[in-house]
Amino acid sequence: FLTEIFNGNGDFDLDGTMLTFTPDPNTNSYLACRRSVTRFPTDPLGGQIIPMVDDCYALVSLTNNMELSLFGRRTNAVLIGSNGDIVFDRPQNPAAQFDPTRGLHVGPYFDPYDYFERARLSPLNVDLNPGVGGTVTWAQFSNRLVVTYLNVPEFGRANLNSLQVEWFDDGVVRFIYLGVSPDIGANFGTPKVGLVSG
Repeated sequence: FLTEIFNGNGDFDLDGTMLTFTPDPNTNSYLACRRSVTRFPTDPLGGQIIPMVDDCYALVSLTNNMELSLFGRRTNAVLIGSNGDIVFDRPQNPAAQFDPTRGLHVGPYFDPYDYFERARLSPLNVDLNPGVGGTVTWAQFSNRLVVTYLNVPEFGRANLNSLQVEWFDDGVVRFIYLGVSPDIGANFGTPKVGLVSG
């Protein structure tokens, strides 16, 4: 896995940057690159809004035979999480329920201790709460899936956090941060950023 764990004490230093993870077929790992950015590469306007609540996942099925890969595992469907992650398989929780009106698997799902147990993209795995503000959108393009968290607050706090994921069909992954609170995670759960093979 490739993950940075922040303390939540003001040490989040990725705002205004883009992280690019490029698959390395020789090692089944990734090469990482960081550079500064001032805007999202993909305009979030026009994406499909997910009617998220706190601690939930929304299933997104890709069309036109698109598949995405992570550590060599391929899929044509992913679950977008309210807590800043994208997973292949829904985390198991006996208390979870399916909300057919919204099409959401509703938790409680935020468990910082099971982070490494399943394959996931983690642009900002922390206790976010889009149920009280901000939007989470997704859009499929000819070569990528784009997920944007726009002005989403952290649970129990008034901060606003904006980030974007571009997941390309060749396995390249980009995380873009534009407006993430430096003390994200101060209340509950240390923020985690990276890729996990599960």
